[in-house]
Amino acid sequence: MAYYTAVGRHDSAAAAALLDPTMRDESDVDNVVRLDHVRDLRIAPATLPQGLPDHYRHIVQAFVAYNVVYKQEEAASNGANSRFLYVGQDVKTGHWRILSIGTGP
Repeated sequence: MAYYTAVGRHDSAAAAALLDPTMRDESDVDNVVRLDHVRDLRIAPATLPQGLPDHYRHIVQAFVAYNVVYKQEEAASNGANSRFLYVGQDVKTGHWRILSIGTGP
């Protein structure tokens, strides 16, 4: 939820800090006019997709829903949106980071 809250505040540094470094160019901050009403955070164990960075442990799948207005609609429409995220703890630093974001599990 912290990532989407940062995106909603247009705080690109805070949003980027919550992403694995390989994902930092994919932040939505620049294309969001408004993002609010972040809700429905659910955490669940899941089968992990291939290609996740290998220096994470305790990887789980999270689901989050929110309302958004984009400057330019590309891969998603304005209004209610939801995403599945894979989140893990970096074994080197202990920080939790988002490893992957998608629209389906």
